[in-house]
Amino acid sequence: MAEISSIATQSPETLAPTAPLSTAIDLMAKRGFRRIPIVFDYQLVGIITASDVIRVIYEGNSEIVSKEIFNFMTEQPIMQWEDLEITEAIKFMQDHDLSALPLVSVRDQILTGIVTERDLVSAFVDSIADADLDGFINENPLKMALKGKTVGHVIKAMIKNSTSRIVFVNTKKTVQGILTVKDIIKFIHNEIIVYGNPAEDIMSKPIDDLVSKDIQCVNMNTSVAEVAKFMVEKKIGGVPVINDDNKFVGMFSERDILSLIATYGLI
Repeated sequence: MAEISSIATQSPETLAPTAPLSTAIDLMAKRGFRRIPIVFDYQLVGIITASDVIRVIYEGNSEIVSKEIFNFMTEQPIMQWEDLEITEAIKFMQDHDLSALPLVSVRDQILTGIVTERDLVSAFVDSIADADLDGFINENPLKMALKGKTVGHVIKAMIKNSTSRIVFVNTKKTVQGILTVKDIIKFIHNEIIVYGNPAEDIMSKPIDDLVSKDIQCVNMNTSVAEVAKFMVEKKIGGVPVINDDNKFVGMFSERDILSLIATYGLI
């Protein structure tokens, strides 16, 4: 089996721990990143994620974006050697509940790359076994009604549930839309960084314009292999699953695919 570095992003974009938080928000919004490695003297000293950012903004105020990243990053993040085998990396990420894994060189422990769940799913998408999707669905994702919800409501829910997406479902169990942490980062970037609006003010704004309503769901009887290819093609990390009556039954994500690979060797 190949080394994990063969499918990782080589020389990923990084920031210094003394860079302002606004720089991380700007980079995440413009490049679609969910996390940024923090490097000092070529050594990985931390990592800051989109979830970290929305928590900081929710708990703080607009001035907080000028403070240095080291105040908010996760120090001494979990990392692995760049020559780790892919199958070992998948198991390691599963065991440590990681959506991304920074890689360092064996010789000098310098950051050389980062591998994400999407990298792994993309690498295996053509060899995933044709297992039925039914039975592997997350039946208890974070969901709520869309009407009356504000930015503050959804950020608080994401923080409490440690999740990066919310699916909106009405009383008839019909999917109304989905909102991801990336959507919120773009909103924060526009409102605070570009327009200079106070953080406390944006929390009361309705989320209707943020929510993606053009949602393509998958039927619960679809195969894992087919859904995996669909997710790679659309570059999405999770997809709502419906039954034959078009009622929402759960979510299926890149993490679920990796869990299947790690647990059952479905490759």
